[in-house]
Amino acid sequence: MEDQMSRQELTHVQIVLLVIGMVCALPVFAGSDVVGSLIGSTEVTVDGLPAQPGQTIFSGDRLQVSNGSATVWMEGGSGIVLGHNTVASFVRDSNATTAKLSRGRARIYCAIIGCCSA
Repeated sequence: MEDQMSRQELTHVQIVLLVIGMVCALPVFAGSDVVGSLIGSTEVTVDGLPAQPGQTIFSGDRLQVSNGSATVWMEGGSGIVLGHNTVASFVRDSNATTAKLSRGRARIYCAIIGCCSA
């Protein structure tokens, strides 16, 4: 089916989906564990609890989308949209933010050319 990712693509996405360098960072996120903000979501949980509009997403958080979708706004206007039946975990260190998919699909939006890689 056209909507299904190949096993190789899924494995690649599971290893590292998104790396946003500090070149994209806003001062408000510098030096913190903040990954971004949940700006849109339907049928989403964060660490097993129902997601709230505008909820801050931290390093270590696990987002699970059932039949809806979730949009996480990140530094510099970049973001990630998680599709239905998706589970993603986020890790932030001093150089980058990484989103790791254990299942599902995501679309990455980069505000600055060259700041995102998959």
